[in-house]
Amino acid sequence: SHFSLANKTVAITGDGRGLGIILTQAVAESGGHVACLDILPEPAADRWVELQKTAKAAGVMATYDTCDVTIEMEVESLMERISEEGTTRGAELTGAIACTGIQQKVSTLKCPAADFERILRPNSVGVFITAEHAHFSIIPLHNRRKCRKLMDLPHALDCS
Repeated sequence: SHFSLANKTVAITGDGRGLGIILTQAVAESGGHVACLDILPEPAADRWVELQKTAKAAGVMATYDTCDVTIEMEVESLMERISEEGTTRGAELTGAIACTGIQQKVSTLKCPAADFERILRPNSVGVFITAEHAHFSIIPLHNRRKCRKLMDLPHALDCS
């Protein structure tokens, strides 16, 4: 299949709920191992049970780690570990999907600057850190200049 992710691992942020866990489900359905990263101590229970069933049926693993994507050392350490575990499993880390994002439904005109900064940090800096360290873990140092990879960054800042 054109969309097979067999023998591949994908790191996905924002898996605790929402878009992240839905995309995680899609990766598992396509045969990819998924490494879930979210700031929540645990994912939404009903979605996680569903994901584990899908992963088992597809013969893949779904792991979950708590991670604040705005803390660079935390992301770097987890991406390195995910890459090492994937290689050991015969399913190298080949992609990252950054779904981390804070969505706050409030009028932009009524949003204090401190709230805006709190929303913006994971939605921009966190996505950058995720992409940067996924890149370092996916592409060996000697190949970084020669290789081009696509990264999916579906986060958005929602202001009304």
